[in-house]
Amino acid sequence: MKKHIKLFTSTATAIAIAIGLPGSIIAQQTQPQSNQFLSAYKSLATKYQKAKSQSQDQFNLKQVLKQVPSNEEWLNAEKIELSYSQNGDYSEYSFSFEFDSNSWEPNWDNVVQFDGNNAVKTYRTYQDDEYSNETRSITSYTTGNTPNEIRIESITEQYWDGMNWANDTKDEFQYTLSGVVSAVVSSVWNGESWDLTDKSEIAAVGEDIQEIQYEFYEGKWEFTGRVIYKNLTRQELDEQFNKPFEVYAHYGLNTLVRELPNMEIQEFIDGGWVTVSNQYIEKQFDAESGKLVSETFTYEIADDEGTLAPFSRYIYEVDTDGRVTTTSMDINQGIGWQHISEETITYNASNLIETITQQYNLGWGLMTVGRLTFSYDVSTPIEKEIEQPANQFEISSIYPNPFNPSTTIKYSVNQTGKINVQVFDILGRSVATLFDGVASEGIHQLKFDAVSLSSGTYIVRISNGSSVQTQKLSLIK
Repeated sequence: MKKHIKLFTSTATAIAIAIGLPGSIIAQQTQPQSNQFLSAYKSLATKYQKAKSQSQDQFNLKQVLKQVPSNEEWLNAEKIELSYSQNGDYSEYSFSFEFDSNSWEPNWDNVVQFDGNNAVKTYRTYQDDEYSNETRSITSYTTGNTPNEIRIESITEQYWDGMNWANDTKDEFQYTLSGVVSAVVSSVWNGESWDLTDKSEIAAVGEDIQEIQYEFYEGKWEFTGRVIYKNLTRQELDEQFNKPFEVYAHYGLNTLVRELPNMEIQEFIDGGWVTVSNQYIEKQFDAESGKLVSETFTYEIADDEGTLAPFSRYIYEVDTDGRVTTTSMDINQGIGWQHISEETITYNASNLIETITQQYNLGWGLMTVGRLTFSYDVSTPIEKEIEQPANQFEISSIYPNPFNPSTTIKYSVNQTGKINVQVFDILGRSVATLFDGVASEGIHQLKFDAVSLSSGTYIVRISNGSSVQTQKLSLIK
């Protein structure tokens, strides 16, 4: 959690301090572009999907094209291409290209591979006509108190030292008896073993959620900070935790800030808690229809005397279909609000984001600096041929996926026997039991209705008591 809290507080500041600089410069203050560009736009392109009809088509983001203006024309600058496997071994391939001398040149690629209970995400750069390993992230999963409870056990970051993968940092997750994350403990690799560095403890306090942050110093844990999430449930906080916030900031997407919760950030100074920043969202609704028309996110920071004052604000204009059409950012430098950047979003006939046009104030008013164009594949679900030994089962297809609000899960059983089908959230909590009984030989289908659930990643788990198979679901509302 602590990494995300650092990002909550620093991203808005980094963008604000960068006053008008292009997003690529802002990115240098956060993280390298390795995983951000892909994850940001894959997530963003479906974020505001609002289906008007139950289409049987399945949309996969195929390409994101970044262009820059020149003499009233759009020139190619960079693109991301994505592909998806059908057998589940790889969830996605991504390839980045830079446009140079009228041709596309490889830049980097990003691959996610599932290996047993681990999800391995590897980032490589293209040099001297070949791809070279750079970094990878290994997310390990385990079961909880029961075989039906799936939990994230740890996330390990590694880097390529030229010959082998070397450990860098690790986050280990602790849970309550009910399966809710209670703490995240961070360590750094010293060459031989893991050294403790940071810890975050999360607990409900009244109507709020508090996260207490510690630093491991001279053999003991010491207070460093506290974050108070205002009027936020544990489920909502867990959903925030699992969103890739840092990816939105890479190209200066103001959309990032709309995802942040209301929260107060404090530091432990001279034996007491001192508020250093505060952020909150105000919503405006149409008087007649009652529909949301805009949201304003305000970020406040404390001066030397501890008085909070507005520092930046982000305004989101919403159309009658509930889609964000314009985002803007203003900075307060003591002389009133100054308009820094603006983004205009358009949608295709399927209500998926089609373009994002970016403007920045470089000192003489807003100027258009870039445009992102999203392309999609429309695919038909493919059912697999079943070649299984005795006493086996298989998830045949899940369609649609991503879905809203329901999807159909097909699975096959080649011998009558006990079958349990459940759906879990990303923290391993069961949200639905779809079937628990004896299933006959053949293909079966179950409907999963998530109308009461929030957007996010879920896991469907099928078990016969001796073996287990899982697959990810994406609910997008």
